[in-house]
Amino acid sequence: MSAWIDHVKKVAKAKNISYKEAMSVAKASYKGGAKKADDKKKGKKLPKEKKMTKKEMKEMEKKDKK
Repeated sequence: MSAWIDHVKKVAKAKNISYKEAMSVAKASYKGGAKKADDKKKGKKLPKEKKMTKKEMKEMEKKDKK
C-alpha cells in the first residue's frame, strides 16, 4: 500500500471521519514518504524525439512510393 493511503487511513481513524473526508484533511499534514528505487525509475524522463527535417521527410516519402 502507498504511504499516502496509509496516511489517509490513519487520519480517518484518528479523527473518526470517512475516508473521503480524510483525503481532504490529510493533505495538510502529508509530508510524503521516502521514495523507493523503483519509484525513481518510473519518474525517469524519456529522451526527446528528434524532429524530422523537410529533407528527411521527402526522402521517406520517396521510399514509401517505391
